[in-house]
Amino acid sequence: MKALLAKARFALDSNDPEAALAALGPALEKHARDAPLHYCLSQAHARLGHVDLAQEHERKYEELQQLAQQLAELKRRAIEQPAEPAICYQLGLLNERLGVPDAAESWYVAALALDASHAGAQARLRAMAPKPDAGDDESGPTSRGRE
Repeated sequence: MKALLAKARFALDSNDPEAALAALGPALEKHARDAPLHYCLSQAHARLGHVDLAQEHERKYEELQQLAQQLAELKRRAIEQPAEPAICYQLGLLNERLGVPDAAESWYVAALALDASHAGAQARLRAMAPKPDAGDDESGPTSRGRE
């Protein structure tokens, strides 16, 4: 991702917003929660006169920046108050919003380690658990069709 952002920034610095969009467009689906990506996209769209798209990416950039600030503040609070399950739970929720499910799961587990009856953490872990496919049949194929 860093290489794509560098390529896009170079294109923007070279007054080539089309090249910036070409570099970043494919990355958007995979990195939809990357704030610098949205910033570069907002700049490229603005230079091309795509006002609505520029504003959309600017809003997403600002939202992701706010979430990152909230995450930093919650982590600071978790260090100061390590026995507080509510902080762990909030960190789990925030990591889910940021698209980091492994970290979210770890924070929910931490909340439950501090308070085994924390209903929110229990519910989020259940919601995050992989769902078995409806078509999976543990009994396997029968031998009747092979005779």
